[in-house]
Amino acid sequence: MTSKCMNICVYKHKPKVEVTLRILEGYERGFMELGHNVMTLSHDMQNYSRAQAYGIAKRFLDFGAHIAVCYGFSAMPEIGGSFFFRKRGIPLVVLCFENPFFGLNEKIVSEINNFPDYYYFFVWDRVYLDLMRSHVKHCYPIRHATQVSKKTDSGEIGGDKFQ
Repeated sequence: MTSKCMNICVYKHKPKVEVTLRILEGYERGFMELGHNVMTLSHDMQNYSRAQAYGIAKRFLDFGAHIAVCYGFSAMPEIGGSFFFRKRGIPLVVLCFENPFFGLNEKIVSEINNFPDYYYFFVWDRVYLDLMRSHVKHCYPIRHATQVSKKTDSGEIGGDKFQ
């Protein structure tokens, strides 16, 4: 099976818990190991000079991301009445290892409902997964970082099964 190389933008916000950055770094490594191109946008860009910010913006536009990945709703800044990634035609993958309803507000809910094919949610907790599925079009289960799988002698991956 051959997979197409994708350009993936990973957005790292300034987390309250350091493990968030480690999780996103794991995704970056995983995407690169699979042969995808990865560009990271980081919360520290607010400290960049005008020239540095211009350089990152140009690199981002030239990169041509196919998708963006973030933790929670950190990568949904409203800029000029629109949301950053959707405005550029880039679907956003939102990883939710906590209560996904914490980051929601009226504008984000309206955005997700008006443009459902730009937002994909991966939720760890089954209770929240079912609740999110009743509110958004694209919602899927994801393992938590503490749920590890083991390779069996036959080469298959074992562990918890998702349905």
